[in-house]
Amino acid sequence: MMLKLLRLFCILQVLCGRPTEGTTAIRDFKAQVINLNTIYVSWRRPDYAGTYSEKYIVKAMKNNEVKFHTLYSTEGYLYHLMPSTNYILVVTASVPIGKDDYPTATIQVRTSAKDSTEETLKKEYNANDSSGSNKKNKNSTEEILKTEYNANDS
Repeated sequence: MMLKLLRLFCILQVLCGRPTEGTTAIRDFKAQVINLNTIYVSWRRPDYAGTYSEKYIVKAMKNNEVKFHTLYSTEGYLYHLMPSTNYILVVTASVPIGKDDYPTATIQVRTSAKDSTEETLKKEYNANDSSGSNKKNKNSTEEILKTEYNANDS
């Protein structure tokens, strides 16, 4: 009798698709815009990751278009996105075939309208021009290098 109950319990667990005990969702899903078409994403893996691999699929969705990005850690870059566009990002932990209780997390982000990398470089270049001659900066750097080289010789 006890064996029959145990079998029935196991069958019900499989048929009902009950999530693995202790499984939690992906946590702290964050996105940071890097430039016009790149976003950096990071998250914390589920508490119980025994059945999950170290492979994650990140879907970047806009309107009716979906781009899939495969990452092998809990952080990475999403490239080739459209500038000034709203995206819904969904990260999904990879699971063994036949399981459907995988954890996911969702976040919404907008890519930049201007390339912040280019703007930063322009500001640095203009700051060097306005401070006078770049020759002085170059000589200062050479003096520091000579001092460090001489200190290492002794």
